[in-house]
Amino acid sequence: MKKVAVTTYCTWSSYGSIMQSLALKKVIKKLGLDSYILLDYPAPSNQYEQIIPFPKSVKSLIIWLYKKVISKKTKHRYKNSNEFIKRNLDVGYYNDYETVVKQQPKADFYLAGSDQIWHPALCKPLFFLDFLPNETKRLSYAASMGITTVSKEKESEFADLISKMNCISVREEDMAQVIQKYTDKSVSVNIDPTFLVDGEEWTKYAEEYPLKKPYILVYTIYWDKAWNNKLKKLHKETGYDIVNLTTDFVRIYANKKVLDASPGQFLWLVKNAQAVVTSSFHGLAFSIIFGKKFSAVINPNSPSRMNALLERLGIVNSDIDSVMDFDLSKYKDIRLKIKEEQTKSEEYLKGILNE
Repeated sequence: MKKVAVTTYCTWSSYGSIMQSLALKKVIKKLGLDSYILLDYPAPSNQYEQIIPFPKSVKSLIIWLYKKVISKKTKHRYKNSNEFIKRNLDVGYYNDYETVVKQQPKADFYLAGSDQIWHPALCKPLFFLDFLPNETKRLSYAASMGITTVSKEKESEFADLISKMNCISVREEDMAQVIQKYTDKSVSVNIDPTFLVDGEEWTKYAEEYPLKKPYILVYTIYWDKAWNNKLKKLHKETGYDIVNLTTDFVRIYANKKVLDASPGQFLWLVKNAQAVVTSSFHGLAFSIIFGKKFSAVINPNSPSRMNALLERLGIVNSDIDSVMDFDLSKYKDIRLKIKEEQTKSEEYLKGILNE
């Protein structure tokens, strides 16, 4: 069986990176090929270690104590997330990028995967497959930049890396317009790989988290404290608990904070929520995949990723206040559009992985 080496983010600390890696593996397998994730850092150790300096002032003591609690929870999440990755994904770890260049990992195809791998502030050479000899084809699927501008300081480097790609697929339409400035190749726009796997299949990976009461899930990367009043109002009006899935000290109103959820429990928490409030791209993606009422909280500093997804699927976003009014009947049309995107994406992957 031919093999595909995929370079993408896949780390224990990001539910989205794990799920998009797993989804890409599943669709590649569906096309009759094997695959593995290629990473330029060492394999995770068996123990999670975090040094938290003792506070220097009384004012910071509360935060210090809270971080100590988080550290215990994070250790549990670290263990379970790495076990999930080991159980469900094949990963090739290399100590650093120089080792990748020297050893030249073997595969029949090399694919730069999804997520914000092409963020121009980083220009991470692994994610542009820059370690390959010039005669080897460099492919991508649903790569994202995270932003829609390239700084003058990074433009030359970014243009050089993009110009070496042979088959280019990105996740956002506005990103395609940016990329097209730096290449004479056609640029395909394809949906995030998590949408290539349906909700029923994702449910097989879900693991129950011990919650007894109905809840509204709040999962954020970006948050404004002013919105806490809206969460309080939701709790009062619905009677549902506000459950905040988080990984750090964030001042979000909640009846319960979940700090130790495994990747499988992340899926369960989204699937079983009465509604989801999220500023995470993959929090939004799985809310849609599981057909949930949701409110997408858009970060004004990087709005394109979530706005592009909502626009592509024809979804009118709900405000936090009115999340429970989200019309679930809309999912009939949404699922038809997702099906169209699945067909388009599978055809693209079949085309570039069939030489």
